[in-house]
Amino acid sequence: MPSYHTSANQVAESFDNVLTTGALGLGSVLIAQRLDLNAAYAEAAVIRRQAAVVRARRVAAAVAAAAEVRAGDDRLRDAILRKAIAAKRARG
Repeated sequence: MPSYHTSANQVAESFDNVLTTGALGLGSVLIAQRLDLNAAYAEAAVIRRQAAVVRARRVAAAVAAAAEVRAGDDRLRDAILRKAIAAKRARG
């Protein structure tokens, strides 16, 4: 048997109940979307930090390699100078 409103107050309450339910449902959806977005932002931040670590390690490795090359050049130059000094001493 259908329910009929007998007063304006009952009509307003029925609309209020529908709108409240809709607003709560929409709010729940928006909260869920915000949580998903925050999770995506957090994941992106982790990826950026990991990429920064990889870049820093790559730069450190390049600097170490360049230092090793310079050290090798220094050792070669020192060896050449020692041979030249030894040859000069041998000649008198």
